[in-house]
Amino acid sequence: MATWKADLWVNSNVGQITTTVEAASYSGALDQIHAKHGDVTTISNLREVSSGGGSLLSDAGDMGGWFILGCIVGATWLIMEFWWIIVPVAAICGLGWIAMKTEHLWNK
Repeated sequence: MATWKADLWVNSNVGQITTTVEAASYSGALDQIHAKHGDVTTISNLREVSSGGGSLLSDAGDMGGWFILGCIVGATWLIMEFWWIIVPVAAICGLGWIAMKTEHLWNK
């Protein structure tokens, strides 16, 4: 979910405050504000300050990018170093997949 921030005028006793709520949409943020602060006179400058829904890697920022890069480099090294094992295993897996997909043709 996203984080929303708004400036509120509650009443003449409280005055203007700034609040933050968690909601999936603009209307959800309005509902959250009313649930949190009751009957608010004026809501102004309602804006999304951070969007949610990201994965664990995207929330990690630059570390997620470095992790993905490390995985790509590691996988490339493994393929280059052990190609003599990976190629036959991949060929056997590929032939097995083809046999599974064409089983209906030769299993009559």
